[in-house]
Amino acid sequence: MEYKRIVLIGMPCSGKSSIGRVIAKYLKCRFIDMDEMIEERVGMPIPEIFEKYGEEKFRQLECILAQSLAKTQNVVISTGGGIVTRPNAIEPLACEDSYVIFLFRSFYKLVGTPERVMEKRPLLKERSASEFHAMYKERMPLYRKYATVEINNETEREESVNEIMNKLREVGINFKNKR
Repeated sequence: MEYKRIVLIGMPCSGKSSIGRVIAKYLKCRFIDMDEMIEERVGMPIPEIFEKYGEEKFRQLECILAQSLAKTQNVVISTGGGIVTRPNAIEPLACEDSYVIFLFRSFYKLVGTPERVMEKRPLLKERSASEFHAMYKERMPLYRKYATVEINNETEREESVNEIMNKLREVGINFKNKR
């Protein structure tokens, strides 16, 4: 199988963007953060999109973007944490020519995320710990359903990056030589 793109999925604050940037740098390919791209297109931060237009509008934008990104090649894509809740958004990206990496973090590691980081996630800042836990439990099987591989990202970022790079070598992903 020749993979055309790497797609990172996982809960908010699981490290998709930071690890995605490092992986793209190693592979000398483009990195796309879907949340950042939506913010650019709409001209406002995601919390403001949620506040002004609601979650449903955000999910529509996410779906449209996912469908267009499914045509990209030699790219690392960081998705939003909730993309797996909408099959029409995740399925175009989780197709057979995408290498989908689920970055796992335990619930307890996620709730330990600093508040300044959580404030940027509209679906997290308004939830109690029990509501966040319910979201976590609902999404875990979906991340695993769509993932090609699961990487535990509970230690140092470098360890997770090394594990991912080893997995990519095992399946022959090397975008460095492709244009």
